[in-house]
Amino acid sequence: MGAHDSSPVLLVASDSALTTALAQMLRGAGFESERCSSPHAARPEARAHHAEVALIDLPGQLPDAITTATDLRADGVASIVIGGSELQRMGTADRHVGPDAVLIRPFTSSHLSCVINVVCLLSRIDALVAAATTSTLEGDLAARIRALAEARRATTVLCGAGGGAHCVYPGLDLLSPREAEIARWLLQGQRVPAISRRLSISPHTVRNHIKAMFRKFSVHSQAELVDRLMGQASA
Repeated sequence: MGAHDSSPVLLVASDSALTTALAQMLRGAGFESERCSSPHAARPEARAHHAEVALIDLPGQLPDAITTATDLRADGVASIVIGGSELQRMGTADRHVGPDAVLIRPFTSSHLSCVINVVCLLSRIDALVAAATTSTLEGDLAARIRALAEARRATTVLCGAGGGAHCVYPGLDLLSPREAEIARWLLQGQRVPAISRRLSISPHTVRNHIKAMFRKFSVHSQAELVDRLMGQASA
């Protein structure tokens, strides 16, 4: 997701100054955005703009932020709640309640880009699980899908000024922002030439990022890498 995708990031923020600052940060990271000043308008605005991800920044309104994130999730929109240290206490017991990620101030545009790409990657995993579970599956494949769904239910992402994104889902915290973006396209079945065109970087650079992911995950092929990203590779 980013300047090479048509889907904007929806900014749900009650403070116009915060919204402007976030929009500028997104633009610097290569993301387009659309603004929404009321949490009650978030769902229709997300639908109108075909948003894939929403940033929710409602200072002093954490219950409203969680409700908005949950509502957006019901529409298939990944959500990132922005706030202070109180977000570190947010539980993850119910995968269907609250945001996909929390972003704790202060953070950089690199943190923001990383978290957006990671939640997009997780959203793609959700879509794959949903598609697979509507089919009649048996044996090893069915067991793998069940394991993937179970791991995904326990996943949230936490990012703050102390470092990159951290999440329960295996391995995603190892990825740089660019690697997370490339991984998301790999999960969608895209090959190196297509990824190169989408990201406006050379095929050689894409392959170098993929090789770096090979090393991080101790795999030797793109097929193994995709398996590992989906939680299907054996430990």
